[in-house]
Amino acid sequence: MSKRNRMQTVLRCLIVLCPLLAGACAAPIPFQIASWTADGISYLATRKSVTDHGLSVIVGQDCALLRGLTEGAVCRDEADALGAIATAAGPGASPTQQSAERLATLDAALEAEYALDSSNPALAARLNNLALAYQADGDFASAESAYNRSLAIWERTLGPNHQDLAMGLDNLASLYQIQGRYAEAEPLHRRALDIFEQSLGTRHLQVALTLNNLASLQGAQGRYGDSETLNKRALVILKDNLGPKHPDVAASLHNLARLYVAQARYDEAEPLYKLSLRIWTRALGSDDAKVAESRRSYAALLKKTGRGAKAERMDGSSRGDIVERAPDDGTPDHS
Repeated sequence: MSKRNRMQTVLRCLIVLCPLLAGACAAPIPFQIASWTADGISYLATRKSVTDHGLSVIVGQDCALLRGLTEGAVCRDEADALGAIATAAGPGASPTQQSAERLATLDAALEAEYALDSSNPALAARLNNLALAYQADGDFASAESAYNRSLAIWERTLGPNHQDLAMGLDNLASLYQIQGRYAEAEPLHRRALDIFEQSLGTRHLQVALTLNNLASLQGAQGRYGDSETLNKRALVILKDNLGPKHPDVAASLHNLARLYVAQARYDEAEPLYKLSLRIWTRALGSDDAKVAESRRSYAALLKKTGRGAKAERMDGSSRGDIVERAPDDGTPDHS
């Protein structure tokens, strides 16, 4: 698997991590990270996260995880982002060598900082960011080590019920999940969910993101009923926070449709595919990569149900008539 494809696989499984202060986007892997509870700026306000900045360092591009849901590509070329990255490797090194050397340099610096002060929550945030960078680079063992170091600091300094700890737990769970270590991932996801629900309330967007991760884990293990329940809960929260026509709602509908397809529940999957396609097309434009992916998924369902000719029109046309005929009154009610 190529490094780019591996990174995209990692990104599809990750949650959004704690936000940076607004205006910090030009920094390399952050050495001043504010807790989201301290700075009061939510991800919804900034649309950028600690994770996003770590990924930007790894690939030399401007990266944002939720852009993968709303725009297709998580990372995009941007001269300013490239200029902001301090390259630890020499100018002749390959991108893979540069990434490895950057991470090794950063890891050594954080180890030195830990030796001086092992009770600094900001150090935990930097270790968490480093772990995400290792994960994107495919070095899962180093990622796990960095996650565990960050979690130990957060739990010791902030306590067992802090939101930053929950964030780290969910992220480590996602690392386990992409490795197929489901038994290790599930209790971490569930603990993170409990902390978020207790501290933020059951209708918060972060709760929806964690529910989505847990739903994905259940689906991967063939626990379709549990996955469906979790997906529907996440969908309701997304609708409440973002409105029924937001691209992230379309992504949730698309996930639920795929779950139904996995169970051959095609009649239930089809209206969700149609509606998610309609929302994405109107929000992102018919040429967007996410719209193309949605059309391919719907075309595959049409083929499974014996409508090959219609599938070919759907897969090959610029819009088709499905988007135009989709209902205009929001999403199905899963509350």
